[in-house]
Amino acid sequence: MATPVRLVKLKCPRCAASHWVVDNDFRGLGLLGQRELDYDERAYHCPQCGEGGSGFQVQKKTPVALTLRAHWLFEILARHLGARRNR
Repeated sequence: MATPVRLVKLKCPRCAASHWVVDNDFRGLGLLGQRELDYDERAYHCPQCGEGGSGFQVQKKTPVALTLRAHWLFEILARHLGARRNR
């Protein structure tokens, strides 16, 4: 089962710019017989330089409780920070 979504601030391995994404700590891939990927193994896209792929470093994560308790606040914050949904 996937964990609740949270905002995650990532640092680009190419240009060192930071950006926010909406993602899960665990995506539930283990239930599908696949290996669960760590954040630095996942593919992301840098809106600053266009770099795509793995190697992005986690700088900050919002508390999961933010998502569980105040979904409307989470959505407003995500839009304000320009966070993109990672799929």
